[in-house]
Amino acid sequence: MQIQIFYIPVIDNSKEVEEMNKLLLGKKIIDIEKQFILDGKDSFYSFYIRFIENSKKESDKKSKVDYREVLSPEIFEVFSELRKYRKEIAENLKIPVYAIFNNEELSEISKLDKINLENIVKIKGIGKSKVEKYAKSMIELYNKGLQK
Repeated sequence: MQIQIFYIPVIDNSKEVEEMNKLLLGKKIIDIEKQFILDGKDSFYSFYIRFIENSKKESDKKSKVDYREVLSPEIFEVFSELRKYRKEIAENLKIPVYAIFNNEELSEISKLDKINLENIVKIKGIGKSKVEKYAKSMIELYNKGLQK
């Protein structure tokens, strides 16, 4: 357990408040004690904060990605089709969709110039097992969809 003490002036305190907020956002807070010290124009708040480090850094947390915003409209269309086929395969096999390919993997597949087994296996997170179990079915469904 660690402690940090902040002195936040009543007037012109934006720098100190920002510094304290950074600590509060990045740590697991045990408790906070505060006290107001009245000293005319030099009045301030004193904060005594006990905290522990978070087990995961903020940067380690994966935030939810809106692929409609990060992919071009053309690639998002391919991504949407692949999601549809992934769902169909998952329902047939009675497994969760993410066990086949997660959204990040699907977005990488959708960016490929040519969707084939040789290219899919090069994508981070997709190993031989996923390629053998799911990629062939996904490619077949995708190619059928292109022929419509």
